[in-house]
Amino acid sequence: MDLAFLSQADSATVKLELAKTALETAKNNLETAKQAYEELLAQADAHGIPKAKLKKLMEDRVQPLFESGILGTLAFDENHRPAGEVKRERSRKIAKKPEGDLATGELGGAAHAGEGFHEEGLAGEPAIIESPSDMMTT
Repeated sequence: MDLAFLSQADSATVKLELAKTALETAKNNLETAKQAYEELLAQADAHGIPKAKLKKLMEDRVQPLFESGILGTLAFDENHRPAGEVKRERSRKIAKKPEGDLATGELGGAAHAGEGFHEEGLAGEPAIIESPSDMMTT
C-alpha cells in the first residue's frame, strides 16, 4: 500500500470538508445579512425615507469602499482565517527596566537607597520591597 498516496488522499478529503464547511458558513452569513438588509428597508418609511431612495443612498455610500478595495480587504481580514490558524491573544507588555548604572545600583535619581524597603529584616527573612524600582537597589 502506498502511504504517500493515502496521505495525499487524506489531505484532499480534509480540504474538501473544510471547503464545504466554509461554503455553509458563507451561506448562513449571506442569509443573515439579507434579513438585516430587508429589515432596514422595511423601516425606511418610518424614518421618512422612501425605500428606493434608501437603496440608492446605501449603494452610493458603500460602493466606493468596495471599488477602492478598503471594504473588501477589511471583510476578508475579519472573516478569512486559513485552516488550522488559531487566533492568538495579545502578548503582555513587559515593563521597561529603570535606567541607571547596574554596577553601582544607582537609578539616576529615580530612587534613593533605603527608600521603600527595609535592609535589615528579621533573621533569615528577605528584605521587604514595596515597588519594582526598589529591586534595583538591593
